[in-house]
Amino acid sequence: MVKHITQLCILMATSTDLYLAPGKKAFTLYPGNILEDLRGLGIPVDALDLQLDKKDSRAINVAIKDASFGPDLQGALKKAFSDVLDAKRLPAFSGHVTVDLESPHFKIPHAQLYERSGNGVYIHSQAEMRVSVKHSSDRLFDIFDSYRKPDFYCDVSSVVNHDFPFYLALRIPNKLPGSLRDYNAMVVTWGYKPVGVTMNFINENIHRLVSEGRLEVRMDSSRVSQVNNQVSVRVGSLGGYSEDYYESQRSGKLSYEVYKELESKCQTMAAGLGRPFTFHFGDGLDRLKAVIYAGQAAI
Repeated sequence: MVKHITQLCILMATSTDLYLAPGKKAFTLYPGNILEDLRGLGIPVDALDLQLDKKDSRAINVAIKDASFGPDLQGALKKAFSDVLDAKRLPAFSGHVTVDLESPHFKIPHAQLYERSGNGVYIHSQAEMRVSVKHSSDRLFDIFDSYRKPDFYCDVSSVVNHDFPFYLALRIPNKLPGSLRDYNAMVVTWGYKPVGVTMNFINENIHRLVSEGRLEVRMDSSRVSQVNNQVSVRVGSLGGYSEDYYESQRSGKLSYEVYKELESKCQTMAAGLGRPFTFHFGDGLDRLKAVIYAGQAAI
């Protein structure tokens, strides 16, 4: 019998949030993936024992079973957990749009709430992300194309809790009209006039992916999304599907099974981009929700 020297419990994403490849059961992937992630941080994982909790489906019990795993290593383990929790609290899509808000194009009759900078507006997104499956007939990202084949696309979005001083904003590599090529993005004013702007993100990985053209970006007001002000990125294509995949040709809706398949594929694609997407999708250490040490409340 293993004698546990020190024990703690980590709470992971619930099974409803966890992408599962076909044939794999919820949480069977977590222990092995967490150990691999900790190994990559230089922690000797052979001294750890991870077991799924029998009573709480969210919980994984972590035991230190080797006396050689001393105070320094225990401190490194705690830091690994706290670093994940601290990092995932930071909004992924926060940034700045450089734009002349004094231009007559941005004068509107009703008041708006947003944070101005000396040369534009700050964008503050929520930390939470969600995936959605979009068809190419949804022209939110494809407004410059006259025709696209009937593909489905993977989008990831976050809610923004303030107004935008524009109707929508787009950063789509190599698709801006020639008159706007001196800028890296475009906004459409409330008067539906396209204006060139500069769009940047605080998160280094998001900034890199966007700069490399691997993500297309959209910021749209609640008038467009019909739900919330939000920032969206297009991760990539999920492939084309024939009419046989729809509930009926008349409804134009995907069957539930096909939609869930595409949604799972979308989560996998997003997780493959690394942080901050792995905080919300995938099945590694980044899905950590809380840590409970013996005799303490969750942190």
